[in-house]
Amino acid sequence: KFGDAWPQTPIYIVNEERETGVLAGGFVLTPEADGMVRSGSLIDIILAGERAPQAGDFVFENMTLVGQNGAARTVLSELAVDSNEPVPFDFTVSQAYPNPFNPSTRIDYVLRQAGDIEVSVYSVMGRRVLHEQLGRQDAGRYSWQWRGQDGRNNPVSSGVYYIRLRVAVEGQAALVQQRKVVLLK
Repeated sequence: KFGDAWPQTPIYIVNEERETGVLAGGFVLTPEADGMVRSGSLIDIILAGERAPQAGDFVFENMTLVGQNGAARTVLSELAVDSNEPVPFDFTVSQAYPNPFNPSTRIDYVLRQAGDIEVSVYSVMGRRVLHEQLGRQDAGRYSWQWRGQDGRNNPVSSGVYYIRLRVAVEGQAALVQQRKVVLLK
């Protein structure tokens, strides 16, 4: 739902990609609106499910405000999980660089505690083209590079792919984050 900072009810635009689990949305003011003149919450996102949310279940990224003059400004978001269950460990994953790429791209990630790492690459159709078990890694900063090849070292075709990092820590639910990349040949 929209937050309390809007001067009038905004128009809501949404795009859901069921194959990837990506939900993109935006709020837009009509041209006759006075603009954002108040402080407060812009968006309150409420997600309901069969179990309490865990850290890593949802990734919020690319939050940008675009003014009437077309100028874009990245904004910070505050994420709160309302649950009585303890929040497990967390890890961060950068955007892939370069992206689009040819011949290779890299993802940096930070572990706040040791865990078992797996990386998978999926085509836009959901087919897994690569799976690597990186094994146990201590807390720290790491990089992983993809050279646009499948699990048999054959080059994959140009297109959109999703790189998925999975971190498992004993006694806790595994966390997964993914990043979209574009291979251009």
